[in-house]
Amino acid sequence: MHDSRKRVRENKYIEIEVTVRSKNGKVIKHFKKRSDSFVANYYRIIRVLFACPLSGTVKDMGGNDRTITCPNKIDVMAPEDDDSYGILIGKGTTSPTPDDYTIESQVFNDTLRHKVVSVSAVTISGSETSFTVSRDFVNVSGADQTIYEIAEVAKVTTTEGDVEVLIFRHVESGGITVPNGATLTVQIKHKIVT
Repeated sequence: MHDSRKRVRENKYIEIEVTVRSKNGKVIKHFKKRSDSFVANYYRIIRVLFACPLSGTVKDMGGNDRTITCPNKIDVMAPEDDDSYGILIGKGTTSPTPDDYTIESQVFNDTLRHKVVSVSAVTISGSETSFTVSRDFVNVSGADQTIYEIAEVAKVTTTEGDVEVLIFRHVESGGITVPNGATLTVQIKHKIVT
């Protein structure tokens, strides 16, 4: 029984890849790791997508209950300088929980400039199917910044219009230092193994 639970857990997860490049483009930090930090909102949205015309409730970034409707979307493709959704970053250090609905301590566009979010095509390699969500952040603050939180926030449709909803939150132990003028690239790979 233990082995089957472990196998199910390993079939679906997120992989985070982080790269920090200096002003001159030199890689000064790079790592890739697994993260299991989907929050409950993600599965509430998926349920509504699977069960049209049912509705469901999620918490928006302000902690307000919102009724999501069908048909719906999970839009993370934020444009440049938009720090309200897409991949977002922060300085909070509290471990993720299923009930998280916001970033603990968000870093905004005036500190690390948020570039456009891109979403790759779906790729299949052996038994692995995946797509990657990416965003660059340029440190324009005039000082080094240490980032701990990486989040995905989606725009979803509710009975009151589109709202931003946290779907994933990861906290990096020890943080990621981004020197002034450097670029932080965050890639979040959504992955399933058949």
